[in-house]
Amino acid sequence: MKIPTTTLLLCLALSFTQAQTTAPDFTVTTADGVQRQLYNDYLNQGKAVVLYLFFTTCPLCNQIAPLLEPFYQEWGGGDGPVEFLMLSILTTDDNLDVDRYIGLRNFTFPGAGSDGGAREAIEPYTNGSFGPYLGTPVFIVIAPDSTVQYDVRGSSYPETIDSLDAALRSITAKPALPFQIIGEVKTLLVYRWQTCAHLLEMWIPILLQQIPPASLILLPI
Repeated sequence: MKIPTTTLLLCLALSFTQAQTTAPDFTVTTADGVQRQLYNDYLNQGKAVVLYLFFTTCPLCNQIAPLLEPFYQEWGGGDGPVEFLMLSILTTDDNLDVDRYIGLRNFTFPGAGSDGGAREAIEPYTNGSFGPYLGTPVFIVIAPDSTVQYDVRGSSYPETIDSLDAALRSITAKPALPFQIIGEVKTLLVYRWQTCAHLLEMWIPILLQQIPPASLILLPI
């Protein structure tokens, strides 16, 4: 039986696409000198990973940069179920360049340059294996089961952050933000609580004396 050439090519293309649904492992040494392995350090520990492909002189990356650190903190700042890894696409960006960029942008998530293995780590995501590579910035969400959501983006930078948030929520629970009370607000709330507790302690016995026993309803706790 003769198979049409177009059918054969289509089947090969579909097979190739299906084979590129899981993230290949990689190891990078980030600008802080820490060696990080995708599977051992993150995925196998139940953490999702957001890969951020960029370069230090990328104009579009600089535009979205102010939104990234607050978003990272929303997801636990590395202590929650997600870690961010920033990887430069340029051979001219070494770890020293990335470290300077991190300091300039006040990022707290790790990043790697060419001498840290960034180029090798991102190669599957820039050669078309996971879909068309449209240039930086690129965000890739990798679930703990190693499945990939490639090039997560929106029509604007805030919408890109929303899309990233939705992608992460689809694979893990977002941590609750800590509620902090400081200074005079804390003092005021403590004062209010103490006042309410004192009033309840004083008035409840008086009120109970005014209610006939037959009117009392005991509710299970």
